[in-house]
Amino acid sequence: MKGWLVTAVVGLGLSVVGPAVAQPLPASGVTVSDEARRQFDVGVKLLDDPTGPRFAEAYDAFRRAYSASPSPLILSNLGLCAMRLERDGEAISAYERYLRQVADIDEPERQRIEADLQTLRSRSATLIIYPQPAQGTLVDRRVTASGAPAINRYQVQRGAITLVVHAGQHELYLEGEGGSSPAASVVVVAGEQKSVTLSVPPPVEPEPPSIPSTPRESLDGLTVPTIALLGITGALGAVTLGTGIGALTTQSSYEAALDEERREDAVALRERGEILNGVTDGFMVGTIVMGSVALGFLIRDAVLIGRSGERSGGASASPWKTGFWAGPNGGGMSLQGRF
Repeated sequence: MKGWLVTAVVGLGLSVVGPAVAQPLPASGVTVSDEARRQFDVGVKLLDDPTGPRFAEAYDAFRRAYSASPSPLILSNLGLCAMRLERDGEAISAYERYLRQVADIDEPERQRIEADLQTLRSRSATLIIYPQPAQGTLVDRRVTASGAPAINRYQVQRGAITLVVHAGQHELYLEGEGGSSPAASVVVVAGEQKSVTLSVPPPVEPEPPSIPSTPRESLDGLTVPTIALLGITGALGAVTLGTGIGALTTQSSYEAALDEERREDAVALRERGEILNGVTDGFMVGTIVMGSVALGFLIRDAVLIGRSGERSGGASASPWKTGFWAGPNGGGMSLQGRF
């Protein structure tokens, strides 16, 4: 391998002595840039690594060199790396172009490349991948005959992608913005063609954060203090009504006793009526005071419930409605609720 690598280096005019100068190549007429020379030299060193050829890194270096200056003299090394990485379609293409475009190939090198081409064609199969969406990175994972993992990535830019791959079992999946598609396990034999569809699930839209409600002990939206005040106001109102009715009844009995000239009964009824009137007035004042306080709490709860409904997007409307009225003889406020 070192022998043909040195030949490739000399063919490119990549001398390690003195500064590299871009010059036209007789075989192709392509001007080799300094960047191409540098990347090619990196690739050669990676193939000649003392610990063993580093084909994946050398492949990337040779691709960068060919991208900088597409000299056909780079294709031989590029084809070798692609073959060892089981990128069979790229290896076949690189070797065929090298034999076609370079005229002065040494016979031993030509025979070696033709033998590699024969091996590649005899073991290759075709996979047609239909990615959905048609963008992202296609990942091909397999285990080689030696037991080593082989992982190749291909950029997907538009539509279907056709790959000439090593025969055997392949695990394919697509990496996209929304994540990865489920892996598809495909087995192909030499000369076979198969189609595979890979779909990346659409990205999941994050749910909007929920606004926590203020924890309150409540019943139908009313706080416990409001309910207690309403209960006390109702009880005071009931007592006021009862004592008021008693006072009116006593008043009627008192007037009847006067008409019948029952003076002792009339005096007793008057005293009783005065007591009932005082009690009624007291409970009425208490009812008014407690009712005013309860009304304030009701208004507060109605406002809080309305704001809570606005924060939740109007999903739950407030069960309370307030209204105000005014006229020549007075005014007031109304509060309506649903129970």
